[in-house]
Amino acid sequence: MAWLTPQGREVALLSSEGTLAAIDTTAGDGLWRIAAHEGAAALAVSPDGRLVATGGEDGALRIWNAADGTAVAEVRASGWVERIAWTHDSQRLACSAGRRVWLCSARGDVQRTLDGHPSTVAGLAWRADGAQLAVAHYGGVTLWEPELEAPRRVLERKGSILDVAWHPKGRWLAAGCQDQAVQVWSLRNAEHLYMSGYMTKLSCVAWDRDGRYLATAGGPGGTVWDFAGGGPEGSRPLSLNGHENLVTALAWQPTGTAIAFGDADGRTQLWRINGKAADRRARLESGGGVAALAWSPDGAMLVVASEDGNIDGFVVRMQG
Repeated sequence: MAWLTPQGREVALLSSEGTLAAIDTTAGDGLWRIAAHEGAAALAVSPDGRLVATGGEDGALRIWNAADGTAVAEVRASGWVERIAWTHDSQRLACSAGRRVWLCSARGDVQRTLDGHPSTVAGLAWRADGAQLAVAHYGGVTLWEPELEAPRRVLERKGSILDVAWHPKGRWLAAGCQDQAVQVWSLRNAEHLYMSGYMTKLSCVAWDRDGRYLATAGGPGGTVWDFAGGGPEGSRPLSLNGHENLVTALAWQPTGTAIAFGDADGRTQLWRINGKAADRRARLESGGGVAALAWSPDGAMLVVASEDGNIDGFVVRMQG
């Protein structure tokens, strides 16, 4: 699930069966609906809201016009397309199937493939300037520059990486790990941080818009680390509790320091982060376990997608 327009009215939804649809959240109307794949695995909307990229079990990356759902391009991969990531300028995207990554233009022209990863790719993330792509896999993260033949750098770590996120200014790279920990590498020096003690594996990591806070989920609650100054080493994180089941999704408000955590029971909690403190501002209920969370670009609405196929939109007011 992702917002289609910078104005924040329409969302794109992709079902596991392969149906792609656009919905107007203001009126609740369906704008268009198409059969995108025979079994779907990935969805990503270009940051400018003009294109929708989808990946499927049918071995295809497909690019669609966000305005009406018409087909723009198709790229054939060698297996399930499970990960898609756009550059921030919407000019290029990366997708992965198995151990291979394809780099494509926004029109679907394949520019190159990236090979040599030791396992199935588990995450893709572009640096904000589009100059480097982080590819997560077993044993660490490989950093690629599109114009270089060989990887720029390999950040090694034992075990499986499940999610990866760039700091907005490119200073840090965070990874959620299978062994119930967060690994953060400094890309300015050789420093790296290792935060353990989570109850489950970490499949969700995300920075806030300014890069001060790193949010993680590994168990029945959320954790926020403060990277102000030299980073969080030696300090305690903010523990955001109140969930009785596993947190399955998180999302930062794009216009501030509010964050939403959704869990397997269908409960979503909204928090405002302020320095070393966190205030819970709302508790939302939806029909089934939370599968995805998406804020509107202006931060005024939060859409919750549930495992049972329902979509709920909540108007959010975070004053005070």
